[in-house]
Amino acid sequence: MIAKRLEKLAFHLWSEGGGPYYLLIILFITIFVAPPLVLAQILPHTVIHVAMALVLLTGVFTVPCHTSVRLIALLIAAIAVIGRFVEVVMSGQIPAATEIVLSVVTFALFAVLIIRQFLARGRAIKHRIAGAIAVYLLLGLLWARLYELVKLVDPAAFQISHDEGIATLFYFSFVTLMTIGYGDVVPVSLVARNLAILEGLTGQLYLAILISSLVAERFAKAGNKRQDNLSGDERQDD
Repeated sequence: MIAKRLEKLAFHLWSEGGGPYYLLIILFITIFVAPPLVLAQILPHTVIHVAMALVLLTGVFTVPCHTSVRLIALLIAAIAVIGRFVEVVMSGQIPAATEIVLSVVTFALFAVLIIRQFLARGRAIKHRIAGAIAVYLLLGLLWARLYELVKLVDPAAFQISHDEGIATLFYFSFVTLMTIGYGDVVPVSLVARNLAILEGLTGQLYLAILISSLVAERFAKAGNKRQDNLSGDERQDD
């Protein structure tokens, strides 16, 4: 009974008429709130693992999509969540790498579904803004996991002045996504450099395409409204 109520609530939060506000909250906590509290030893390190699992599970149960797509996403997310906790209990390169790859695939799937559902024309502007922010945060999180995978395979892939684990990779990912680049984290290996270049290009193209499409749609709506007003004036003259 409780499970059905939770599932109903989740579908309501991300129904086609709703917006991705709760996922935004979880993403914000996972990326910006949990890591500093863990580093300050206010919260245990397991909080980050739980937050990452919540992002995966919340996305699966709330992103509007076909049942078959939801089942595939649920399977991938479930394996990723299990793999993450196996990694915590039994530290090893293979479980960690598997979990990261599955998480990246799931985040990419969420981003595509959000773009299709909430950035399409006709949606309320508040839902589209929330969807756009959610996709941007998912991109940063996705690349942070990719950097984590690279660092797992090659510990010398990054030159880091002050390594704080996954929090440092979150920071580096969003700094790269926004093309700021302070230089305190430097990709050294070829794979790390290419990923950083690709993330910088993705961040710039995403913003450019998103803003240009919103501006174009705004002008199109203004033009249609002006045309409707002119048509109404002509009918009144007749």
